[in-house]
Amino acid sequence: MEENIFCYIQPRVKVQRKDYLHYSRKRKDMFIYAVHADYHVLLQACAKVAQVKVGILHIDVLNLEKRLQRLEERIDSSLHHEPDRNDLCDFCKDETWRNAEDDPTDLNS
Repeated sequence: MEENIFCYIQPRVKVQRKDYLHYSRKRKDMFIYAVHADYHVLLQACAKVAQVKVGILHIDVLNLEKRLQRLEERIDSSLHHEPDRNDLCDFCKDETWRNAEDDPTDLNS
């Protein structure tokens, strides 16, 4: 594991957050990535199939996870966003606010 610029992290006992793990890296002549052993085994298998270096694949996975987290945050904020009544056209304003009580797609209830 160390020869592939990775170092081992002990398994987590008490999981406090159930979202994305953010791994940090240390600088010692070159970057050393701290990862869990099961993740490293999976990463090696995927890198072998994709025919790329394990370190490159790990960096891309980290970038993908950051983008997914930002996307989830944007979706969450847009789902909780209340539309401004002034932004609606006259037809939408009348129909939307008149039928707000019996909206079958209302997810807040």
